[in-house]
Amino acid sequence: MERNIGQAKKQYDLTPINEMFKDCITPEELCGELIKLIFDYAQYVDEGGTELFKSNMSTLYVLYNALQDVKELEAH
Repeated sequence: MERNIGQAKKQYDLTPINEMFKDCITPEELCGELIKLIFDYAQYVDEGGTELFKSNMSTLYVLYNALQDVKELEAH
């Protein structure tokens, strides 16, 4: 998965993700689940499916790194 660094910065409505973190799972817990998924997935890769595996893992890796940077804001 490639990033489009050259494009202008875009802002996104992250309300659904914020709601998920508030109601369902914390960023730290989601990171842990992603790591478990990666290792589980790696166990089932056939030799013919390595390119798809690499592509999927790249996507999960980008998501994992982004989630690691999510921090709880201080209430004012």
